[in-house]
Amino acid sequence: MFLGFTFGRRIDRPAYKDMNPFTYPLDNYTLYGGNPFLRPTFSYHTEFSYTL
Repeated sequence: MFLGFTFGRRIDRPAYKDMNPFTYPLDNYTLYGGNPFLRPTFSYHTEFSYTL
């Protein structure tokens, strides 16, 4: 019998344009500005397995 265990961690960081604090025009009626206080997202993955 074989027992297995895996563990993973993933970090998803926001794109630069989403963090850019300056505003810039998208078109004549829309300005876009990012949020400099965005934080990365952490995901954890665990898996247990066995084989007979």
